[in-house]
Amino acid sequence: MKKIFYFLLIPVFFLSCEKYIDIEIPNEGRKITVNSLINDSQNPIVYLNQSRFILDGNYTFDPINDATIALFKGDVEVATFNRIDEGKYSTDYICEKGFQYSLKVTRGNEEVSSTTNIPQNSHYQFIDTTSVITSTIDYSSSFLRFKIKIDDPEDEDNYYMISFIGQDYPISFYSKEQVIENGNDGFMNYAIISDKIINGQSRTLLFDLEYYNFMEEVNTVDIYVNSISKEMYLYYLQLGKYSQSGSSFMAEPVMVYSNITNGLGIFGGYSISKSSIDIPQLTTIIGFEGKK
Repeated sequence: MKKIFYFLLIPVFFLSCEKYIDIEIPNEGRKITVNSLINDSQNPIVYLNQSRFILDGNYTFDPINDATIALFKGDVEVATFNRIDEGKYSTDYICEKGFQYSLKVTRGNEEVSSTTNIPQNSHYQFIDTTSVITSTIDYSSSFLRFKIKIDDPEDEDNYYMISFIGQDYPISFYSKEQVIENGNDGFMNYAIISDKIINGQSRTLLFDLEYYNFMEEVNTVDIYVNSISKEMYLYYLQLGKYSQSGSSFMAEPVMVYSNITNGLGIFGGYSISKSSIDIPQLTTIIGFEGKK
């Protein structure tokens, strides 16, 4: 009888461990949320929305359609924006590399602002491609390996974003390069790199794209090695960590970077550096060469 009595107490013990804790979440009101990445080749676009409180019970964001937006090059106002869609504003002005830009958004008594720069173009060479096969116990996969050489300047902070675009959509890739800071343990759509490891060095990086991305008779791939501002680097670095933590209940919370004064969001800059290569349909292991 003694053993039976002890056994019956076990489920009672575990059930008694369940607790409910009330947490007070501060409500700081709704803020103007800005999303704008400017470059040296395209008309700037600004997206404006109103932030949402976590307990609102609404998963959509209300667009802001009645704001005034001004763009400054240094201290000089160079452009104003016109609304072209719900919460979307644009201007005909084209920004330039090597300059600092500021954005000021006004809505009634609210004003938010931010500053960034458009860096000079990256120094890189698209070297060539080779075919590789990776094998495990269960299966093998064929990849087209792209080799990209970055020549990082000395005595300055540099940040890079590398991506591959085919038929207007991003091509996911795999890379084991330790300089990639947004994760190198799986497939990604972009690689974020700073020069804290490669400062002043020339480094050849390897990126593997699966064969199924090249099933057309001719497959054009655009290779981007863009120089990005520190603000854009920090935003995408934290965004990658946020995406990874979102799938795990036990993951440490990640705050997405924001550089908007009195508001939320991102205002960043980048210069576009692009190479293109035509890849024929891949049915056998073939090597290709590309030039910048």
